[in-house]
Amino acid sequence: MRILYLTQYFNLPDQAGASRHYQFARAWTEAGHEVELLTGNVNYKTGASIPCDFGRTYSLEDHPEGFRIRRLWCFSRFRGSFRKRLLFFGTFAANAGAVGTFVRKPDIVFASSTPLTVGVPGAYLARRFRVPFVFELRDLWPEAAVAAGVMRSAAWEARTRRLAADLYRRADHLVAVTEGIRDGILSYGVPPEKVTLVPNGVDHWMVPESFRDHNPLAQFAGRFVCLYVGAHGIWNDLGTLVDAAAAMRDDPSVAFVFVGDGDHRPVLERRAREEKLSNVHFLGALPKQDAFAAICHADVGLIAASAHEHNRQTLPNKIFDYMAAAVPVVVAAGEGEMAELLRLSGGGFLTPAGDGPALAREIQRLRSLPAREREETGAR
Repeated sequence: MRILYLTQYFNLPDQAGASRHYQFARAWTEAGHEVELLTGNVNYKTGASIPCDFGRTYSLEDHPEGFRIRRLWCFSRFRGSFRKRLLFFGTFAANAGAVGTFVRKPDIVFASSTPLTVGVPGAYLARRFRVPFVFELRDLWPEAAVAAGVMRSAAWEARTRRLAADLYRRADHLVAVTEGIRDGILSYGVPPEKVTLVPNGVDHWMVPESFRDHNPLAQFAGRFVCLYVGAHGIWNDLGTLVDAAAAMRDDPSVAFVFVGDGDHRPVLERRAREEKLSNVHFLGALPKQDAFAAICHADVGLIAASAHEHNRQTLPNKIFDYMAAAVPVVVAAGEGEMAELLRLSGGGFLTPAGDGPALAREIQRLRSLPAREREETGAR
């Protein structure tokens, strides 16, 4: 089967960012399918652009693992305003629709959101080629944008809801990555049989034993490392993690290490400087392989999410990354799918959303446990 795969963000293992799309492309290729990706030329985590060759419109790469990548030009200065993000999303959608018309006819079009606008060229190309359209939702729009405070206009919210409803209707099938996202899709009147749940996860080959021989956290040797890996956006509630670090500032044997990038990183760095939090360290974005290696050498993996109702459905890939590396997890969040996963797995602990001191107390409790007991928690 020939699969045309649209996703604005696609990261190889030596690049920073999520790996779900790479895992899919690799797995489908290994299963004997022919996969061609239309993706953006901008890394969402770092903001770095990959030059485009063909009239500065796109670049073409035949990956050694057998799939083809077309990286399309996008507006790259997307940080700092909603309008810039719209340009970022819109330029990819327009170029995907244009360049996609010249690819070899696929048997199916698979488009993955976020952003929601990826579904527009996906639906267009599926109709043009007269093939099925499968639309994957990794988050709900506009709900996610409203919860993050990115979308404040009621008019834009209404427009986005209409677009979502139209794309859900036009898709032949929909994929949700969490139960909450599936329920959100069904709330639009979509028949249950039209939606399949395919959660995030980690393939075993992504965490080889060799990662334990490479330690990006070597500078923190001898300290208890509390690690956060992921986006540094306002919706990630990383201020709570810094609050926990502030509560533990008098203990030099504990290090709070942040790996990743995003709009809110400068704010967090400025706060750490102003409050003289010498136990807070920002390493920036690391390639996925190095990020996994860092996780393997951490003592605890951290996640935070605000108590907003939308975050009940949140189940970020980082929680699976931590668990795959057998690292105990401490999550500062409200009830929801993350809390349920922690209870079912026994692989970590939950503290109240937005409560940095409570998070600090849980870290101190975890640290006080015998090393073997911490290892058993991480291995569950």
